Amino acid sequence: MPERTCTLDGCTNKYYSRGLCSGHHKQHQRLGLLPTRSPKQPARAMPEHELRRLRRAVGLPDTGPTRDQVRRWNEIEGGPVRSGRRVAGDPYIDAEVDRLTRAGKSASQIAVQLGITSRAVTRARSRNRQQETSAA
Repeated sequence: MPERTCTLDGCTNKYYSRGLCSGHHKQHQRLGLLPTRSPKQPARAMPEHELRRLRRAVGLPDTGPTRDQVRRWNEIEGGPVRSGRRVAGDPYIDAEVDRLTRAGKSASQIAVQLGITSRAVTRARSRNRQQETSAA
């Protein structure tokens, strides 16, 4: 029986979970992009030319949204739906965590309000403390 491999185009790494290799699984988990289909029915990637056409239609660069565009979208839509992905070191998230911590909110309350995990809140608090001690 042939060894299963990652279902993403161009990747020949060993299968790990949900149709992906370990590296792509971790990347997709961090970005919140894990496929909803089972490995028996791998998700089909949209052709690159179709992605470029759609991005142009909505005014995005061919390579996808910039960090600033993502930040503005999150502000308009009320923040990221999940965390873990791009919270690490995000100054906006760190400032909000600091503000809500000073307001007496618990880590779980902050996590729910910002749409991030409690672990991300703990990390942001730790970064804020490190910045305060290095500034002093």
